[in-house]
Amino acid sequence: MMDAPAPPAKPLNVPRADAARFSKNLIRLAVCELRFPTLFELEAERPLEFNKAVRKEYPLHDLVKNVNVNPGQPRTE
Repeated sequence: MMDAPAPPAKPLNVPRADAARFSKNLIRLAVCELRFPTLFELEAERPLEFNKAVRKEYPLHDLVKNVNVNPGQPRTE
């Protein structure tokens, strides 16, 4: 039996800003790191009920340690 889903996360309270172009761009690289809490129940065993529920829509699966998402397309390692 699966636990009830967590309540939706509150969005960041960031004011909207218009796009701006600068004659000299001082930023060469911007990095964002997202961290998610470890779900120990997933470490102990695979979520079989969830797998059964999504099998028709997602028939193929593979275990990966890291997923890098870049502009354009995701890449797995």
